[in-house]
Amino acid sequence: MIDTRYFTLVVIGAALASLIVLGATGLNPVNGLKEKYKAKLLGKNEVPKVNSTAKGTANFKSKKDILIWKINVTGLTNATGAQLYLGNKSVKGDIIVNLMKSGNRSQTPLGLLMNGNISASDLQGPMQGKTIKDLKSIMNNSQTYVNILTGDHPDGEIRGTVKISLPKNQSSNPMNMTSTSSSNLTQVPK
Repeated sequence: MIDTRYFTLVVIGAALASLIVLGATGLNPVNGLKEKYKAKLLGKNEVPKVNSTAKGTANFKSKKDILIWKINVTGLTNATGAQLYLGNKSVKGDIIVNLMKSGNRSQTPLGLLMNGNISASDLQGPMQGKTIKDLKSIMNNSQTYVNILTGDHPDGEIRGTVKISLPKNQSSNPMNMTSTSSSNLTQVPK
């Protein structure tokens, strides 16, 4: 008869070894998926906060060496800029993609709809010369945000941190291997 404590330790050891191997090899179960990202755009997310009734969503979907993006904004029609920044939610970051330059824009009855594609040639600032894989790496770690600029708020009226969007049947529980492990967090590529 096998001692259950010994058996439990072996199973836990095997699970930990698997996590260590995945982290050491740079394999990330999320990276194997067609990544999708989402940001909720609100005035209260601006630094400093902006009192605005406008709101929106930004969606990104990975497809080979490009990111397809779509932004839907309600409550404003006078956007002067839409940009992707490198930085976390509490700082003013550096522009890494001018979304309005690389995309399309149309008025809707309630606001704006913008869409386009990001390729490596669209990357600028600290991401210039980097790849879409590098961009997805920092997006996986919530180190980017979308900012919508207006004439009244030239530094941004609404913004939101870009986060990976997991399918509904997956969770961020590290034991079911659907999120990045802490040993595989990526810093800004050099």
